Amino acid sequence: MRSDQACLALITGLLVGSPALADETPVDIQTDLEGDYFIVEQSGTANRPILVAKRAAPGYDHFIKREFDCDARRVRYLAEGDSLQSMTEAEPEPEMEPISAGSISDQLSKYVCPEAKPESQPAAE
Repeated sequence: MRSDQACLALITGLLVGSPALADETPVDIQTDLEGDYFIVEQSGTANRPILVAKRAAPGYDHFIKREFDCDARRVRYLAEGDSLQSMTEAEPEPEMEPISAGSISDQLSKYVCPEAKPESQPAAE
């Protein structure tokens, strides 16, 4: 029952667009065998989610904040840095770019865009 409540809280947070993930949630990035990826924060709306992801490698963490346009399959980098605090100094990209098939942004979009869920993720009812 507890896992059902946690799942419901996560889905509810995603639907209302508030930061839904307080803990780091591991994600499977198949094209980067050197690093481990985690979703650190999620906000925005269902169709325009904003995602902070962390790439962890031995002795090195890197954070990137991306904004996705799920309908248009586009992405824009908002910030990046070696810590969450250092991202506040970054300048966002001015425009969104198409998401390349198989890219890290493409793989992350499957976790935040309603129509692009990875096969291992259960569909929300």
